Amino acid sequence: MKINSKDYVLVIGSKPLSRLPNINVSKVYCANGAAERCLVYKKYFPNSKTTSVVSASEFNKRLEIRDRIISLKPDNLYCRFGILDKSLMSSDLLKKINIFSLGKFKQFIWQAKFYKYGILTLFFSELAYEKKFFKKIKHFYDCLRWRGFLCSSTGLYSILLAHLENPKSTILVSGVGIKSGGKTFYGSNKNKIFRSDVDKKLFQKLKKRIKQKLITTDQEMSEFCKIPIWKKNLLSCK
Repeated sequence: MKINSKDYVLVIGSKPLSRLPNINVSKVYCANGAAERCLVYKKYFPNSKTTSVVSASEFNKRLEIRDRIISLKPDNLYCRFGILDKSLMSSDLLKKINIFSLGKFKQFIWQAKFYKYGILTLFFSELAYEKKFFKKIKHFYDCLRWRGFLCSSTGLYSILLAHLENPKSTILVSGVGIKSGGKTFYGSNKNKIFRSDVDKKLFQKLKKRIKQKLITTDQEMSEFCKIPIWKKNLLSCK
């Protein structure tokens, strides 16, 4: 039996073998290529409003990500860390979706309010991207000089956005790999493995009022992040 509730919003990531909840939520947020999983969810619940969250480089340079987002035709396309190349989308699609963009610096400042100690937490967590001391220093210097500080993965960033836009709702998470990262259902990415180490540090400093709003369909995330597991119905699709 399907559960219908306006008390939840759903965040979907790309972790392999993740399960989708059988609940009709009002809003869905999907990170990068998880737009494909969102499209599956929409077959069951077509009236849910969708927001696709992506970094500019992922959309502009990775066809496998861009095609999944374009196939979804989200209501909102939220770009972090740069500017979308709109020439990669059809004029018809551009008329149908709302596009929001935050540059490298603005998305960094935006994240600070969700973590204890704000910007300091972002700086120290980014050091976890590399293992060796001198590589940490080089990475931090490059971030200061030209790269910019990405900090949260797009999956974790989607959780933050969902909370900001729906502060009274429970955030139901499917397929966001905080403990393990890099592998997605559409392939692996070495940079995402390193980014998951940053996520681990950041999640430890996530403000309590946000953690208390989280529930997940993933046993690993539930155990590692110490948040409740979703015990109700799951969709039969894999």
